[in-house]
Amino acid sequence: MSKFLLYILLLTLSWSTFLYAKSEEHPFPLNRALIKQLKKQGSLLISDKVGKYILRAEGLAEDKKYNQAIELLKYHYERHSFTETEKAHLAMHIGYIYRQNKNNKQSLFYLQKALNFKALPYHQHLSSLYNVSQIHVEQDKHDQALKLLKFWFSINHNPFPQSYILLAHCYYAKKQLHKALKYVEKTISLIRKPKESWLQFAVSIHLKQNNYKKAQNHLESLVALYPSNPSHWKQLAGVYLYLNKNKYALLTLDMAHNMGHLEKHSEYLNLSSLYMEQGLPYQGAKFLKQKIHQNLIPKKQKYFEMLAEAFWLAREDKSALVYLKEASRTAKKAFFFLKYGQKLLDQEEWMEAEKAFQKALNTKEMQETIKNIQIYKKNLVLINKEKNQKLLQMAYPQNNKKQKDSLPEKKNQTPTPQITHSIIKQIKRDDPKRKNRSLLKSPPTNHLEKVYLGIGVALYQQKKYEKALSYFKKSIEVDDAFLSGYQWIDYTEKSILEQKKKN
Repeated sequence: MSKFLLYILLLTLSWSTFLYAKSEEHPFPLNRALIKQLKKQGSLLISDKVGKYILRAEGLAEDKKYNQAIELLKYHYERHSFTETEKAHLAMHIGYIYRQNKNNKQSLFYLQKALNFKALPYHQHLSSLYNVSQIHVEQDKHDQALKLLKFWFSINHNPFPQSYILLAHCYYAKKQLHKALKYVEKTISLIRKPKESWLQFAVSIHLKQNNYKKAQNHLESLVALYPSNPSHWKQLAGVYLYLNKNKYALLTLDMAHNMGHLEKHSEYLNLSSLYMEQGLPYQGAKFLKQKIHQNLIPKKQKYFEMLAEAFWLAREDKSALVYLKEASRTAKKAFFFLKYGQKLLDQEEWMEAEKAFQKALNTKEMQETIKNIQIYKKNLVLINKEKNQKLLQMAYPQNNKKQKDSLPEKKNQTPTPQITHSIIKQIKRDDPKRKNRSLLKSPPTNHLEKVYLGIGVALYQQKKYEKALSYFKKSIEVDDAFLSGYQWIDYTEKSILEQKKKN
């Protein structure tokens, strides 16, 4: 093999992984004088003997016999008197093979030695310098890597696209996101089919900067160029949702499902919800039902409720009641049974509705509500009694203490407006200091009045008017402003009268 052909082969091997792309705008000023100087160095060719050693070592490295390849080159590097150019080539290839063997420490040592000879041809010098920069990045020495890369760009007319990505990684590590993004985008613009990792890197930075629109553009490229990766589809759907493009999110998740990319039950639930949200409740219900029956979504109350809701929206009332009944088997909250009972009333399932409302009434939370309301009413009576006693005592101080609970017999003992005003001021002043002040605040009803009303309606429809009336009265005892309770009392009393007339 001639020295010229060997030189061409070595040059090709060194740069075979690089794709050149001429950029219109160079990131750093070119040092043309240094480029000219570097192109002069290493002009001497290596001997056939050294070329054979290198080729043999590369053959061993291809067979993953890295130690043998390194030993061969190191033996000749240390034992023979070669020219500086030949020594530089041997050191460079030792460094490359160490790098293949994932020994960055030794790779860095020999590549630096190769550069120190200042005898490598221009392109090999660039290649070695770039590899040293890469090792610094991998070792998280980003300041050193950035310094070397800036120098590398200053002596390189045509940087290849990957070099901008390495530069971006350095800036990203230094939290200079704007510069990092600039070079990632530049890399992507130089290649017709950008690498998956480049697009992912760009997406990551855009999302950190809350630039969802630009992240969307790159994610669309990812699903088009690399459709087999499930995360691209899911991430794109998430970005569409953030941008309120729910229709596109539905189409994206639906396509992802058809490609077998959805695996988690939360993903199935999201797709089902999107169907319903986009006016396709039957498709959502059908999809959700299928996944529940396939055990891909747990058979839990909340998912049965969701399925029932989908069927309600699709006007499939019977199916909705089937799954609400399934949900009721494990339900414990009063609000669920209240909602279930109301649906049963809508379907004129009077007896089942009564049972559902009774279950709501028997829940722990509802029993506590009943107890709290009873305590509140008792305390209110006591507080009002105490307040009345204080009013009498302050209004009629001339009365005997034993008679303070009785009204005065004499008409001229009526309190004057001035006295009344001072009494009110005194009560307002005393109230915050009362230990039972909190008892004056009415406890929440937690829809107890609606539960009573529901039971009453179910009983009314079964023509159990007397019993229904008692529940309607209970509903207004809970909330004296509950209009529906009063209306149903009126209906029921009329029905009772009519029933008595017939009898």
